Amino acid sequence: METLLVQPDQNWHSAQWLVLDESGQPHAAMRSGTLEQLKDFSQQRRVVCLLDGCHVQLEQLLLPAGRNRRKLLQAIPFALEDDLADDLDDLHFALGKESLVETANDNDADASATRQVKIPVAIVAREKLRRWLQMLAEVGIKPHVLLPGSLALPLAEHQWHVLIHDHQATVRTGPQSGFSCDLENLAVLLDAALDETDNPPQQIQIWNHSQTEFELTLQHTDVELIITKTDQAPLATLARGFRQDTQINLLQGEFGYKQEYGKLFKYWAAPAMLLGGWLLLVLITQTTTYFHLKGQNNALEAQMIEIYKQVFPNSKNFTNPRQQLKTKLDSFGGGGDSPLLQLLNAAASQIHSIPNTQIQSLDFNGEFLDLELAIAEVQQLEQMRQQLQNQGLSADIKSANTEGDRVIGKLRLGL
Repeated sequence: METLLVQPDQNWHSAQWLVLDESGQPHAAMRSGTLEQLKDFSQQRRVVCLLDGCHVQLEQLLLPAGRNRRKLLQAIPFALEDDLADDLDDLHFALGKESLVETANDNDADASATRQVKIPVAIVAREKLRRWLQMLAEVGIKPHVLLPGSLALPLAEHQWHVLIHDHQATVRTGPQSGFSCDLENLAVLLDAALDETDNPPQQIQIWNHSQTEFELTLQHTDVELIITKTDQAPLATLARGFRQDTQINLLQGEFGYKQEYGKLFKYWAAPAMLLGGWLLLVLITQTTTYFHLKGQNNALEAQMIEIYKQVFPNSKNFTNPRQQLKTKLDSFGGGGDSPLLQLLNAAASQIHSIPNTQIQSLDFNGEFLDLELAIAEVQQLEQMRQQLQNQGLSADIKSANTEGDRVIGKLRLGL
């Protein structure tokens, strides 16, 4: 899927955006305009919004290994409480990819008890995040990723990157670490970061997007400074370094896709119970109808055997008269794939390509095939829908609800 890389302005009234192909390379010119104009470009693309780094604080925590992510997310706010000026209830915490930190006594018998994991954490004011999502929702845009801008800067071994624009500096010091500051404090904060890091860079690449020349003097004179002045928009530099494997997506927890569907289910719990009762009644009715139709089917099969004997008097084996009739008709040129078989064949290939996807039920009315699937994420259901459309089928998501750690979605297919 293509990616729409978006950099809103400070007021979120307008933005610049760039379309990246599946390999992450730009394949169209950079554009700018209002959020309403952005909506047309967001359709059928993975929308990634780059946030101003001054709104997002990035931290690195060391915690005991062996905890699951839910317990880590519960412990992290309290581990950072002394370093945060705002109330914990007003902040939203998103976790990055953790990494194991080797300890000096790993060879000891109880080494596993002393191992730690380094966890990158992105922190943002919950009210700001809610307001940004509301602004996008008002113009019909639902982002897939909200990413601190510093984590879209280029990433290279033994090298840090700095972007200068509008008297602000955005710094990337590692795969999931960095900070933003005003230019007056850049040298001090860079020196402090160099003092604290266990893996200092050999070079610091500075991308100067401002109209004036820029100079920087550090106490760490052993680090080479490379300053490159460019007339391109900052988004061009950010797009050059954007990688999906180093993201810290702020849309986690209460702001994640699954949780949003969970909240919707909570509000619709009573109607859902009524619907469940109605479905039970329908099931009883259909069961009664089934046994009635089964009797009719047996009678029809008996008639079919008689017809088969008349048309093909030399035949003696009548184990499956319906299939035998179809085979005979196909041999005379009267066969062909049924709509149901075509739809099932297309759906099966997509279901097989997404791990741990299960069919809960299916229903065919002669024109449309309704599939109820248990799937890991709503994004995977949307991916399946798009792939089926690319095969020339009509495909629509009729519903999607969270049940535990799974999403139950209903997909309607047609030729």
